[in-house]
This record gives sequence, C-alpha cells and structure tokens, in this order.
Amino acid sequence: MQIKSFNFVNILILSTVLGLFSPFFAKDFFKVKESIEESSWRKIGFIYIKPSLMIRDVGYSSNIYSYEKSKNPDWTADLGASFIFSSILGNRFIIRVTDTPYYSFYLHNKKQENFNNRLKADLITYFGNINIHYSYSGGRFKTRPTSEFGAKTVIRNLSHNISLDLGRQNSLFFTIYLKNNRILFEDINYLDDYDLSGTMDRIANTIGGAVNIPIFTRTHISFHFDYFDNNFLNNSLRNGFGRKAYTQIEFPEIGIIKGRFSIGMKYFNPSEKDAEEYLKPVGSGNVSIRLFRKLNLLLGYTIDNHYSFSQSDAYFDTRSFSIGTNFYLTRFLRIGYRFSNINNKYRLISDESLVRSDSWVSSDATVVFRIKRNLGFGIKYTNFSGRSTNLDFVRNYSFIGGYITHEF
Repeated sequence: MQIKSFNFVNILILSTVLGLFSPFFAKDFFKVKESIEESSWRKIGFIYIKPSLMIRDVGYSSNIYSYEKSKNPDWTADLGASFIFSSILGNRFIIRVTDTPYYSFYLHNKKQENFNNRLKADLITYFGNINIHYSYSGGRFKTRPTSEFGAKTVIRNLSHNISLDLGRQNSLFFTIYLKNNRILFEDINYLDDYDLSGTMDRIANTIGGAVNIPIFTRTHISFHFDYFDNNFLNNSLRNGFGRKAYTQIEFPEIGIIKGRFSIGMKYFNPSEKDAEEYLKPVGSGNVSIRLFRKLNLLLGYTIDNHYSFSQSDAYFDTRSFSIGTNFYLTRFLRIGYRFSNINNKYRLISDESLVRSDSWVSSDATVVFRIKRNLGFGIKYTNFSGRSTNLDFVRNYSFIGGYITHEF
C-alpha cells in the first residue's frame, strides 16, 4: 500500500491551524477548583484531602492466567486506597497529587503477588482565556496492557502531558497537547516463553491539536489531528511515525447520556524498509444512556491495533463491542449485566499477511448494594471463553467475587 507522506513541518502547520493552543482538554481551572472544594473530605491548612478505599477482584478465579494450556485456579484480592491531595494557590494555581498504593494478593501462587503504586501529579492554571494543564504520572503495577494478555504482568510507566486550551469551554475553543510516554515491562520471561522487555519496551510521543465545539450544554464535539512516533528500545522493526485524525463527542458527567466516543483513521509509516505502512480505522467509546428513571443502557466499542508480545514481527487488529444494563431495584440495590465480544486478527509487519485469529466472549453479572451516597459494595460473576487458531492461546476462566465502587 503506497500512501503519500507528510513531513514534520506540514504536521506542525496543520496542528497550529487546527488549534493554535488547542483537547484532550486542558482542565477548566474554576470547574476543577469548585470540584475540589465541594468533594474533598477535609481541609487541613491549605491542603484538601480526599481519600477512598480500593477493594476489587476479591474472590475465586478458576484460572488466574486464563490460558487453557496453563490452567491454575486461586483466591485473589486487590486491596489498597487512593489519596488525593489538592492545594489552591492564590486563586491562580491548582496542585493536585494522587497516590494509589495497593497490594495484589494470591492465596496459593505467591510468586504472582505484587505491591503496586500509581502516582499522578497535576498543575492547573490559566492566563486570560487560556487554560493550562500539566500532568506527570508514574508507577509500577501489575495489569493486562492489551486484550492479548491473559496473565497480568508488571509494568513501569512514566509519562508527561501538557495541554493548552484557547478560549472559553462554553463556546468554540482550540487545544494543543503534547505527550511523552515511557513503558517498560518487568516480567522478562512471560509465561516462561516470551521476552516482554525485548519485544515491548518503548517510548511514545504525540503532538496534537483539536477544534472543540459545544453542541449542547457541556456536550462537546472535537475534531483532532495527532502526529505520533514510536521508538521501541530493543526492536527497531516496530519503529516509525504516524498521523491520526478523529472526531470525538464527550457528554457531561450529569445527564441522560454520559461518557464519550470517537471514530477516525490512523496512518503509520515504519522506519524499517522491511515493514509495511498502513492506513486503518480507529475509535473507542463507552457510553451510559438513562432510558428510564431506574434503567441504564451501557454501550462500548474499540477499534484499534497493537503490537503483539507473542511475535516480534507481528501486530494485531482488535475489534470489540459490549452492551449491558444497570437496573435499580431500590435506592439501595442495583443489578447489572454486560456482554462483551473481542476479535483480534494478527498480521505480519512485513506484508500484513494473516497469521492468527482470536475470538472471545465475556458475560458479567453484578449485584451492588449502596453503603452511603455513591459508595457501594458489589458482587460480580464473570464467565470468559474463547478460541484461537493457535491452540496455545485458547482462553477460558470464570470468576466470582466482590468489590467496592464509588459510582453507585
């Protein structure tokens, strides 16, 4: 596939035209200030404090790795807390630090246990009609980075983000944003077969701009254009740069429709001559629609592509969708169900030929009891099953357990 390329100067000019200082959005200073003052648990001196409890995946899994070939049941739990410390300085600067330490517990598989910590720091300010938001985030935690991963793996992540909005967010405004993200994998021998660090360690950079237009109260439609580059530390075949253009609609936190969705196209131009360039659709969405006073409809989808840990010369296109409901039986009791489907198609970087296909379905049933205000305790049952053209990646498991939610 031959696709006409733009040079970096073209990208900067187009980004500047689309958004002179243009979102992801930079945070609106006064909305953030109002939220801090209203939602914080306590103020000590000039520090606002907002703690919350984190309890999830407390229960029994029939297969903690999810792969059929390495089936291993266990009792698990993620236990920890989150602390948000905020300070408003001179009605001009907001400094906010969020720390989330938690421990992943396994009853029998002690080698899988891990102390996790996620740290984020934000600086928010404004000058006239320009809102400025800088954020730093870092951490060491165990997770599934993409839908390809069955077992969790330890990641070290370090990122810097800055975004600037020009104009008031209740009318037409522009944004420019820059992101730097460093991702390092700690589990050298994943499932005893795969070198994650050698295959997946990378640095990713993005510069982008957007035009943002309000279409209803607090509902925005945005037109984004991003330039990005990938630098894999130990696998140059995956290096290159690309561009992404997409439209995003973001709904307010309060209303009949909540959430966001986006759709667009992504072009990638590899650095190595042995790799093939491509142009593909991209998008994601997660929306809640209140149909009646007690019933919510939940919709989600993902269209994207990611590099594979299983083959250093392969990536996979992923397509997923989910649909579900939440029904409030009483003010203190909610039941829910969600069905999800994921399809991954693996292709060689060199010629995009198909080498493998995976397909999974998941069903989640929940019962949630309100404890206080938006705090609730939930019980969840998950059944996950799927197939693959490579028998090593057939996945099945079920899980039943409890969790704490702060969004009853």
